[in-house]
Amino acid sequence: MRSVVVVRVDDGQMLAPRGALCETARERTRGLLPRNSLDPDEALVIPTQSVHTFRMRFAIDVVYLDGRGRVLGVHHRVPRGRILPWRLRARAVVELAEGQAAALAIVPGQVLAWRPG
Repeated sequence: MRSVVVVRVDDGQMLAPRGALCETARERTRGLLPRNSLDPDEALVIPTQSVHTFRMRFAIDVVYLDGRGRVLGVHHRVPRGRILPWRLRARAVVELAEGQAAALAIVPGQVLAWRPG
C-alpha cells in the first residue's frame, strides 16, 4: 500500500495525515482485516464501489467518492458483519475510524483528495 494524505479540497483541511491507498487486488481484499483498530488520524482509500465489514474487528465510517472525489454518501459507525450498498457512480471509498466522518464534518457534496504522504 502506498502512503497518502487525505484532504478536503474545499477548505484544504487535512483529514487523515496517515492514509494508505490500496493499489492491488490483494490489498483491496485484505483492507483493514488484519488490523485491530484504526487511529483517528488514519484512513484507507480503496478504489471500489462497495465494501463489507465481515471478519473485521471494529466499526468504521465509510465515505463514498465519485471519480472527481466528490462525496456521494457517508455511512457512520458501520458495525462488523455488514454489507454496504453498491454505488453505481462511486469510484472509491475512504474508510475512517468510527466517528471520524462526523468529527471532521464530512458531508455529501464536498470534494476529497489524496496525495503522496
